[in-house]
Amino acid sequence: MKKASISESIDKAFELFHKKGFSINEIRSIFLKLFLLRKHGLISIGDLENKNFRMKDFIDSKCVISSQFLNRMERFHVSNKVISSNLIRDLFDVFRDLTDNQFFLLLDTEKARKNKGQYFTSPEIVSKIYSSLLPNRQKSENSITLADFSVGLGEFVKPFINNTQVRYYAVELDPISFEFLLFNLIWNQEHEFSQKAKTLLVILQGDSLLGYQESLFEQLIATHKGSELLKNLIQIRKRILENANEVSLENISDYFQRREEIAKYHESLSEFNWFLDFPEIFFDDELKKLEFYGFDFIVGNPPWVGFQAINHAKYRSLFSNKFFSKELYGKFNFSLPFMILSHELSKLGGGVVIPRGILSEKYAQIWRKKIIQDSSLSKITLLQKQWFDNVLNEFCIVYWDKKDRNNVIEIIDEENQQEIKIGHESIKSPLFRIPLIPQEVYEKIEHIFDISLELHEICDIRRGLTLSRIYQEEYFQKKGKTAERHPIKQLIRHNKNNSDHKEGVFNFQIHYLGEEFVYDKNLLGAPSSSDFFERPKIIRRNRGKYWLIGLDIEGSYYVNDIFDVIIPKQNGYDVKTIFGCLSSSIFQFLAENYLQRDITSNFVRSLPYPNLSDTDIEEIKRAVDRWLTSIKSKEDFIVMREKIDQVINNYYKLSKDIRATLENNLKLRWVD
Repeated sequence: MKKASISESIDKAFELFHKKGFSINEIRSIFLKLFLLRKHGLISIGDLENKNFRMKDFIDSKCVISSQFLNRMERFHVSNKVISSNLIRDLFDVFRDLTDNQFFLLLDTEKARKNKGQYFTSPEIVSKIYSSLLPNRQKSENSITLADFSVGLGEFVKPFINNTQVRYYAVELDPISFEFLLFNLIWNQEHEFSQKAKTLLVILQGDSLLGYQESLFEQLIATHKGSELLKNLIQIRKRILENANEVSLENISDYFQRREEIAKYHESLSEFNWFLDFPEIFFDDELKKLEFYGFDFIVGNPPWVGFQAINHAKYRSLFSNKFFSKELYGKFNFSLPFMILSHELSKLGGGVVIPRGILSEKYAQIWRKKIIQDSSLSKITLLQKQWFDNVLNEFCIVYWDKKDRNNVIEIIDEENQQEIKIGHESIKSPLFRIPLIPQEVYEKIEHIFDISLELHEICDIRRGLTLSRIYQEEYFQKKGKTAERHPIKQLIRHNKNNSDHKEGVFNFQIHYLGEEFVYDKNLLGAPSSSDFFERPKIIRRNRGKYWLIGLDIEGSYYVNDIFDVIIPKQNGYDVKTIFGCLSSSIFQFLAENYLQRDITSNFVRSLPYPNLSDTDIEEIKRAVDRWLTSIKSKEDFIVMREKIDQVINNYYKLSKDIRATLENNLKLRWVD
């Protein structure tokens, strides 16, 4: 069946069930259970015989575990509802042609999954992580514990469902994903009874981040009854988890009964809590905290949610929790707190898929500093985009190793097919970005950081995303309805023949309507400085492999929807000097390679800046002045860079041998 036909059939079935009074999540829950019952041979269309039925009747007769604990497994209690076989007859034909992932993607829209940061991990990526993380561990240790804080459909769990050497733990926030994973494991006829029974204790639905509340646990054990209940709970869990062959349904019922009694102490104790729901990971039988608590390894693919999309009201307590807040900064991606928790609760190591921004953005600088300083960061794999559909951001796998700490970070760049190693001591950036430079190359430029100031010490920095939108709105208000609303066009690229400004000058997008160029100083401004855009300024942006900068001296205004504006501070270097230095090959090299500027970001990176002599400064200014007064062509810009490169290279004592090394290793092109 074609993809379009499958989607139409699912949509039609949704509509029919909705008319019968079922909510959207109830419909999803019904569909996933029918899909899994059919997949595992527990129901067929012939069983229905054109009559009304309840899924619970099939579950009771064919799966003992899920029958007895169905109420606990379901998040949407639909198994006992009467369903007409006529409603689902066509669905069975659709289900036959779908894999697990294909089916699950039909239950929600792409936009809804994006809002939840829900990008499911492929088996290939799971294999990459386990081959790097667990190559020799299972041979040398009797058993290991493994955790996934956002388990999704369980790709990280599936390899170990029948492996007695690995005890896995998993938590999933999305109730639909949780139901799919749990019923998929429990109803699988190939899985052993003991493993299915343990699954009920180690795969839970809840919030991994909000569940990290040790204070609630401390309140519980402060009372004698609460303490005794928890001791008993730990004993029951160990009996089930460590003696697989002796597991009984009575043991599991006993455990759930004790957990319900604990939940009565405080309403929050009914929700998932790391210390209450996985207590053997943190405490001994007498409730003393283990010296080395946590899971051996942590893996996963946490939600990729931007700061603006986070439910701030829900996670207010998280932001105020000192455990998280001490390492969070600014407008962070929601995957960062998962990384903070993963690193904390892993005893040996871990491997997690995250957006690449965590390696370079300022919001993760404190966390990066921590894992670099304690030498636990061991490996980074920069993945190709093909692994996730409809994802624009770049992503990577970050590994850490707390047991075999060393001074080298291994970096595998899949896109460029490079493998390099970097010494921890080579990372000198104050924001602890991860430079992708081999050690031997770093040694040639290390002295730059010993004698350089940083650009942010002498420059005020602003971002122009808001300005661009405000500028358009105010222009239309001023012109009134007579102005035609043409879209902002991308024109006057640096390599266009019809441009007066050639290579090396920032001029990506100029606001214009039709053929009318718009530059109205009355419309330009900033809330904190009325004359901010009247002063000489520098605009710069990274585009692919080219780092382009522009200079606004004579009132020409170049703007992009995302751009960086640099204005000299009072008593600082003048704009021509800054512009000249930024035009040098060495600074463009540092921006592109050493500091790893993320081209999707509108955050201005800090750049090293030389403490030049007055003579050096005057020579740079003369080169810039000559370029400004000449016809702006590619040749003029190259001549200017020749002069500036000579000053900068002499200052850093960059001999031709050193420059040749840089060029051969990083393809840097010098102007001689």
